[in-house]
Amino acid sequence: NMAALRDVTPRPPDDLETRTIIDKLANFVARNGPEFEKMTMSKKSQDPKFSFLFGGEYHPYYRWKVELEKNHFDNHTIQPGPSISAEPAPPGLDTSSNDINFSSFIQTLNVTKQKEQTELDNQGFSDPLEVEFNNVLKPVMETCSKEAIASGKGWIFSHSRTAEECGKMAHFIMRKSLDLPGVDFNQKLHIVYLINDIVHHCLRKGANDLKQALETVIVQIFFNIFTSSPHNGDSLSKVLNIWESQEYLSELKLTQVKKLLSLSPSELPEVPPPATETIVIKPSIVLQSFATPTPPWQQLPNVATGFNPTTTPIPLWQQSSQPPMVPPWEQGPPPSGFNRPPVPWSNQNVSGPWT
Repeated sequence: NMAALRDVTPRPPDDLETRTIIDKLANFVARNGPEFEKMTMSKKSQDPKFSFLFGGEYHPYYRWKVELEKNHFDNHTIQPGPSISAEPAPPGLDTSSNDINFSSFIQTLNVTKQKEQTELDNQGFSDPLEVEFNNVLKPVMETCSKEAIASGKGWIFSHSRTAEECGKMAHFIMRKSLDLPGVDFNQKLHIVYLINDIVHHCLRKGANDLKQALETVIVQIFFNIFTSSPHNGDSLSKVLNIWESQEYLSELKLTQVKKLLSLSPSELPEVPPPATETIVIKPSIVLQSFATPTPPWQQLPNVATGFNPTTTPIPLWQQSSQPPMVPPWEQGPPPSGFNRPPVPWSNQNVSGPWT
């Protein structure tokens, strides 16, 4: 009973941070059952701050605290269930966020998509580098063959030598997930497959700048594709499951995309009809110097604490007064050595086993 538990209090941690983590996790486990504890043990097995879950000096205090919280809920007729306590989660542990905040997050993504879509419909592709990028990615979107993926990946890496260039490549890739005339869901899915290869290569080669740049747009990419074809959510979920097993994305980004893909079509914001006229690729002879504003995809909310919008730092390439240009004589063909990494699909000219 409660009195007996209070009479045998194990020694709590002296460190306030450790005690806070234990107390809050015990509260969550008492409310949500042993499955929540198993999930935490799986995700935090390498985190020393959660070592008390596996034994050690403070394990007795943790187990005592869980029982104490369970007794508290039983005495107040509050049964453990799937809902999460209003109390904040332990530091370093993500939990479901408030539905209202998530709805605001979805609306922010929708505003970003519409703004980017309107800009693309009105201005087309005016950056010569993006025009070249589109030409390189055309075979990827149309065939998704090994050769096309390898060529596209090689070109992107050869133009991602600085943090500036990485940010620009990520933005170009994000724009390929918008609604373009004649581009269907499968072609957009091929862009996701290309991202798979790029991130795999980033992890092997330690190309952190490009991986981080892609993470800033990955939720927007999934939102753009999913809201245009919500009935194809299963194909996107299968890719995401592979990324989770390979730890391609941070836990936060995975959580955001998972919750996005769990929405029903009726829960998604209304999407304007795609453009029906061909987007004009405008030749640009001379690019005048101009101050580049922070694009909306860089203003996505940081949702680490409940999908509350915050200000995202402007990346280096967005602080440039003029877009970086690569002279044609410096571009050349994709560098050698970009062998296609192991991926879930192996046959040529296919979209993957899940399509």
